[in-house]
Amino acid sequence: MGHSIQAISIIVKGLSNYFAVPLVGEIHEGFNFDCRDKRTLLNKMFDMLISLKITEEFYFVADRYYCSGRFLKLLTRSGNHLITMMKRRAVAYYLPVNESKRKGRPKKYGVKIKLFDLFNENLIFTEAYMPGNPKMKIEYHSINLLWRPYGALVKFILVRHPVKGKSICMTTDLSLEPLSVIWSYSVRFKIEVTYKQAVH
Repeated sequence: MGHSIQAISIIVKGLSNYFAVPLVGEIHEGFNFDCRDKRTLLNKMFDMLISLKITEEFYFVADRYYCSGRFLKLLTRSGNHLITMMKRRAVAYYLPVNESKRKGRPKKYGVKIKLFDLFNENLIFTEAYMPGNPKMKIEYHSINLLWRPYGALVKFILVRHPVKGKSICMTTDLSLEPLSVIWSYSVRFKIEVTYKQAVH
């Protein structure tokens, strides 16, 4: 107890449901094996992920803690993508409108926007059944914006859930369908449950 365990599972489909198959788990806080090891928890997670030597491209589905620009860059450089949830105070930027007569270096970022303020804009939301739950309808809107810590465009999916309220998913894969992003994050909880049982 009191130790920070980081773990990785793969989500697989059974006959009628999805479940998490544990791949690796390590204590990354609580023990100090080398005083010269200055890696952060994010660095340790990435090193553990790479140590698995997965040859196929994958989506790393993680909670808000892993929504770090440096972690995203490490992940996408290795040919993979992140799916996560955004914090309430998160901000993003529209693409810049560069004026042809403006002197100096072109702008890299456009207008700044608080992501959750987008729910108050006149955006068109699409109604659909919650992936994996044909009895529940949600509304979503997908938008590509610049995220400064990453330094590039990412896809944000604004979600209105009838029970859980408003939330925003994010992925570095601009080609991924919004409902696939929502579904992927919804099954992440199965990993939490698996490791909670294992730890206890």
